[in-house]
Amino acid sequence: SWNVHFANVQVTTGSVSATAPTITDNTQLSFSANLANPGDFYEFTVDVVNEGTLDAKLDGITILPVLTEAQSKYFNYTVTYENGEEIKVNDALDAGKTETIHVRAEYIVQTDTSLYPTEDINIDFEVDMPYIQGNGNPV
Repeated sequence: SWNVHFANVQVTTGSVSATAPTITDNTQLSFSANLANPGDFYEFTVDVVNEGTLDAKLDGITILPVLTEAQSKYFNYTVTYENGEEIKVNDALDAGKTETIHVRAEYIVQTDTSLYPTEDINIDFEVDMPYIQGNGNPV
């Protein structure tokens, strides 16, 4: 059977208020965070669970929005495994296994304040990690 999905969203203490991450299409989530001051962040973990009997592998990863050059000077986001390792296409998720994903969006503290925008940063995010059937693929 096939059953790969996100579950168990845990927001990190100290995160700014935001819309709770919404899981859609099993392995797609979205959230919106208002980062008003340098140093503000929104961070959470989410499990990707393979409750099926078939091995799976990651078919791709899409993270939106794509930041402009100006935005990347004061804003950053990362999506990694909980241990900080990069998530890569073809990563295995064997039947019965769970991997924890770490998501962090942050307003970077800069010494050059001219890099900052004149308004609060409210960004809508989407992380899409579709899985396909795998056959004992190595991690």
